[in-house]
Amino acid sequence: MIEDPEFLKELQKEFLDEVTYLLEQCEESYLKLEHPEHRATELSNIFRLAHSMKGAGAAVGFLDLAGFAHKVEDCLSILRVKPDLVDSDIISLLLKCGDAFKTRVGMLKTDPSQHWDSETLAAEVREVTERLGGATINALEAPRIETSISNAPAADDDFFAAAKAPDEQQAPENTSEQKPEQKSGQKSQGSIKVDTDRIDAVMNLVGELVVLKSQLLDESAAYLGNQRLNGITSLIDKTVRELQDRTLSMRMTPLRSLFLRCQRIVRDVSVKLSKPIEFQMSGEDTEIDRTMVELVTDPLLHMIRNSVDHGIEAPEKRQLTGKPEKGVVTISAGMAGGRVLITIQDDGAGIARDKVLSKARNRGLIPESKEDRAFTDSEVFNLLFLPGFSTAEVVSDLSGRGVGLDVVRTNIEKLKGTIDIRSELGKGTTFTISLPLTTSITDGMLVLVNKYPYVLPMDGIRELFDLRKATVTELTHGREVVQVRDKFVPLVPLRKILSSGMEGHSPVTQEHESVGREMAAVVEYCGKLFAFKVDGVLGQSQVVLKALSANLKKTRGVAGAAILGSGQVALVLDMEGLAKESFDGMAA
Repeated sequence: MIEDPEFLKELQKEFLDEVTYLLEQCEESYLKLEHPEHRATELSNIFRLAHSMKGAGAAVGFLDLAGFAHKVEDCLSILRVKPDLVDSDIISLLLKCGDAFKTRVGMLKTDPSQHWDSETLAAEVREVTERLGGATINALEAPRIETSISNAPAADDDFFAAAKAPDEQQAPENTSEQKPEQKSGQKSQGSIKVDTDRIDAVMNLVGELVVLKSQLLDESAAYLGNQRLNGITSLIDKTVRELQDRTLSMRMTPLRSLFLRCQRIVRDVSVKLSKPIEFQMSGEDTEIDRTMVELVTDPLLHMIRNSVDHGIEAPEKRQLTGKPEKGVVTISAGMAGGRVLITIQDDGAGIARDKVLSKARNRGLIPESKEDRAFTDSEVFNLLFLPGFSTAEVVSDLSGRGVGLDVVRTNIEKLKGTIDIRSELGKGTTFTISLPLTTSITDGMLVLVNKYPYVLPMDGIRELFDLRKATVTELTHGREVVQVRDKFVPLVPLRKILSSGMEGHSPVTQEHESVGREMAAVVEYCGKLFAFKVDGVLGQSQVVLKALSANLKKTRGVAGAAILGSGQVALVLDMEGLAKESFDGMAA
């Protein structure tokens, strides 16, 4: 036993970190057991994890975890040799064991003294092992490397080998011929662990550097004739942008682990409701800022449950409507206009407009004088996001308690994102979430409104054009539309939306104001285009988003604040929020 308590504590922390990573990686292996062609390989992966947790866990003093892992390993040793014995019940049991591992690891990270009750699940595993004939299959079992827990140190177990990169794990035993001396032109690849707080600290410093760079560029504009100074400032601009991109990439994480959690939810709920469902995913390698993952997880999982519980019909009902018995739930991700789009789609019954409107009228959420046909689909589906609104006839422990989609939208809006619903009765429903890549640094267009500077995020602008060269038509009630290519788009003056009383920032100087001219920025919301009229455009700049004070957080159409190169403070506008407000105003 290791006598040095500090050294033991360090080994335990290393063990828990590695186990957390391996459990996350093995989640996909559990789910792939549904496909017979993958079972042999995936059972071996899960077996190696259990074997490593048994040996290394006991070596660092986590005896209860090691003991439970030993029981799971005994069961897996049979299934590895006879993968055809795997059925839906065994997969469910292995998934429960994986959850139990995660629970205990979480407890050991926060409070190792907590009691972990695993006896019931351990007995279930032992019963399945005996049923599978564990006592009589030893002769057929594949050779295993036994680890002496009492004598061997933790490093002798295969735990740390399992944590290596996949290509390292598959390396041949005889490496003398396979690993020649590294040539001078080759790059050696490796990885180190860095505390996330350090990365956040570096990101904050990069943010301050972006502000200083903007100030430097603004000051150097007075020395346009100095070619050397201009060259240096251009190089600084390029270097800071590259530093920002590299630092941001360290904070990015792929959506794969989150999508696998969605797959697990689909599998568990489909089994519970006896609905055969095929889960499909794509774009799982798309990356988002890791700080956004926590807030986007609950909305995604809730919408996945909604799709399986409310969206996909029962098998017998699908057959009556000519659909395949097995429903399909698809989750995909991709990039569009500097934003991440996550889509959840099902081929279920769709959303009944009449049912939603009837429930809304009963609750007094819409005017009685307005006919049903006067509501657009987007207006109807947006009613589902109202607090407590639900069309479920039966309350279940999965959904239908009236708490859900309103929380979903709240969490998405915290990330400066949007959510849109498209549905067709009898064919299915699609949820689309739009999120910014990061919530800290953004490229923005500086504009004038009421003589004050504002920042329009570049990723929200579809097009920017000169209003003096455009065709503007006035409609009733003082509304205007402008022709954008071959479409007429509502023209919304930001003067009317933004109050001139928001003087938390200083007006621009007359010198800057003279370069402005009436322009329009085109944005898209709920499939509709809107053109926002500004008094002038000052140029493009990279800005660092700063949180608003408590009394300004609820200001409509404002996402945050930024310090400009001149030292002025400018409000950063929420383009999609402004579009939503304009959309609601037009529909009223």
